[in-house]
Amino acid sequence: MKQSLLQQFSADRPQLVALEALVLAQFNVLLQDAALKIHSLSSRIKAPESLAYKLRRPDRTYHQLTEITDLVGVRIITYFEDTIEQLAALVEQAFEVDYIHSIDKRQSADLAQFGYRSLHYVCRLKKGEGVVSDAQDYAFELQIRSILQHTWAEIEHDLGYKTAAQIPAELRRRFSRVASLLEIADAEFLAIRQGLEGYKQQVQAKLTQSDATLGLDQLSLEEFLADPEVRALEQDFAARIAVPFSEDYFYPDYLLRMLQAVDMTELAPLREALLGQREALLLFIQPYFEFTHRVWQFDRQSVGVFLRGYSLVFLAHFLLLRSSALGIERLEKLTRFYQSIDYPHDEKMARAVARQLIETIQTV
Repeated sequence: MKQSLLQQFSADRPQLVALEALVLAQFNVLLQDAALKIHSLSSRIKAPESLAYKLRRPDRTYHQLTEITDLVGVRIITYFEDTIEQLAALVEQAFEVDYIHSIDKRQSADLAQFGYRSLHYVCRLKKGEGVVSDAQDYAFELQIRSILQHTWAEIEHDLGYKTAAQIPAELRRRFSRVASLLEIADAEFLAIRQGLEGYKQQVQAKLTQSDATLGLDQLSLEEFLADPEVRALEQDFAARIAVPFSEDYFYPDYLLRMLQAVDMTELAPLREALLGQREALLLFIQPYFEFTHRVWQFDRQSVGVFLRGYSLVFLAHFLLLRSSALGIERLEKLTRFYQSIDYPHDEKMARAVARQLIETIQTV
């Protein structure tokens, strides 16, 4: 019996390959339509030696190859645990689910079984157009787990750990402690994501209300740059430089450090400064690139595309040059500025660049 099943497995491999391809294609469509972001989607066809080992098990007897449900295996790894539930709903709608052989291992009461807290479905393709009839003969096994659950399972596999009975009690307790920590981490990552989503909604609401107290961080900065007036201004900058406008952002962390260096920590004054100095900033483009060309051999042709937020680079320099009537004060402020963003360990170079900016503006 065993040999005949192995021979059938070899003969039916094209059917299994077709099934694997159809399932992956269907999942790609499902994920795209549902706009679900996952870490990975992978599949495999059972290796002949793995099947031979399974057929040798004394506790299982298989009369037909189609009784073996994991000849084709699909694994989806999610970033967050709540995505598992969303995927489960899609699976139960899109495929014929064998609920007798499917199991929700997330309900395990064993604290050391974190890595096995994944969702396991046994499914078949639904009958319909576009489905190769031979591919419907076999089931496939689907495993859905979070990336932390997957990490745990991979480490367990590497250690050769299969069941609690295989290791001493003290090590079982240590497994339980690690499992608890990972379960907490899974929950905390989900809570952090939900907190960020809530904060984004708050930022959008405050921007709409022109809330003067809204602070600057990466999320609020990105929302600010999405404002129609700010976007239109940046498109004018791109046109003046004669480069395409890009939807990508100009290094948010660098922009935030630059704005902090000029004491811009809230959105209301930033908006007022940027939009209020529109014409002056457009005129500032030419001397600014004259300066960057002299110092770094970087001119407007070097820009390539105008990244969102690049206007704030002009604004920061412009504000510092306007910050004091005394040249020596401007030099000191610009020196500290360049030291904070570009030359943290080279005050001499920061001062030389600051001096070059002042000289360029005076001569252009």
